[in-house]
Amino acid sequence: MTQKTPVPEFQWKQNICCTCEYWGGERDLDFQNVRLMYVRAQYNPQPKCAGARMNTAQGPTNRACPAYKRWHKLP
Repeated sequence: MTQKTPVPEFQWKQNICCTCEYWGGERDLDFQNVRLMYVRAQYNPQPKCAGARMNTAQGPTNRACPAYKRWHKLP
């Protein structure tokens, strides 16, 4: 099982790496009642896009690069 970092709503709404369609790590959505509260994302995965590969300190809460595309599972 891969340990994942919980990213709260105020962060995942700001176009950060772990909310990008190209995020290379494991992630899932954490709902409380019917509301999405957290995106849980693996830290420092292998990136799937060139923009992330140029960012050597890639992490879930880094600001996304110009290639950012919002993850299809997010509201």
